[in-house]
Amino acid sequence: MSGLIMFAVAFVLLLIGFSVAFTFGAVALVFGAISAYFELAQDGTVLFADWSDEFISMFSMMPFRIYSIIGNKILIAIPLFIFMGIVLEKSGIAQRLLESMGTLFGKVRGGLAVSTIIIGTMLAASTGVVGASVVAMGVIALPVMLKHGYNKGIATGTICASGTLGQIIPPSIVLIILADVFSQPVGDLFKAAIILSVILVGAYIIYILIIANVKKDYDYIIIDSPPALGPMTINALSASNSVIIPIQCEFFALEGLAQLLNTVKLVRQTINRGLQIKGFLPTMYSSANNLSKQVFADLRQHFKGKLFKDEKDKYIIVPRNVKLAESPSFGKPVILYDVKSLGSISYQQ
Repeated sequence: MSGLIMFAVAFVLLLIGFSVAFTFGAVALVFGAISAYFELAQDGTVLFADWSDEFISMFSMMPFRIYSIIGNKILIAIPLFIFMGIVLEKSGIAQRLLESMGTLFGKVRGGLAVSTIIIGTMLAASTGVVGASVVAMGVIALPVMLKHGYNKGIATGTICASGTLGQIIPPSIVLIILADVFSQPVGDLFKAAIILSVILVGAYIIYILIIANVKKDYDYIIIDSPPALGPMTINALSASNSVIIPIQCEFFALEGLAQLLNTVKLVRQTINRGLQIKGFLPTMYSSANNLSKQVFADLRQHFKGKLFKDEKDKYIIVPRNVKLAESPSFGKPVILYDVKSLGSISYQQ
């Protein structure tokens, strides 16, 4: 319990603005003094001399602990790697390297973002501090990317993603610490992390190239998601600008709509702030079914401004249609299966 209280106090002091070194040192001393007092209070009256002796004895092993860390040949690499990253940043080498990489990839769409990933990866791996590398790349690369017309989300996401790669890419400070904790050779951890780090960097670069080269060729990119709130749907919502919600004119569809709207709200609050609901599309509507009429009336009452309309200002409704049911069994979309069917015409509208 005392450990949680110490963590909470240290966290609050860091938020207030106290430096890390003084915060951790002060919290340790204050809680050590309190612990020494309560340790003696169990036996009766607490005298200052006894309390001071108890307090000093609690920290008597601290010099040995400090010396053991100083003499650790593995941990000594940490300040040297941090120093290397600071040299790259402060000397301007990282910025010149970014400009050179940008020139190298100048004719490639998204080349500046690719350069940012490569330089950010190098800087993050050398400093080992995610916050430091992200801030450094934000200062160096963000103005350049915005100047060249990059989307703000792509630019900031590229910088943040490349900065977090420093946790695994050798030489990684995290891997050095883990090697010391688990008593494993640092070289073995570095060798194990190389393949994974290359895959991650490659995946980021491929994603940027796809976004930069594919997006320009299309007015709209439609991601068809399954009717379930699983990982595929969440990923689709995270990558989209807007969402079209087809809804069957049935009772249980309305029940699931509330959960879907809540999911869209959560994605907007946490992952994709630009996500908007483009509209609702009533499907499987039957004019002979009173339930279909009631569901459509409810949609019109609650989402009147979000229902699609045609050129004649009439609501677009996809009716129940035999051709719609048959087209999947033939492995074709309904527009190719029977372009003149009512379902095909409704979807084209």
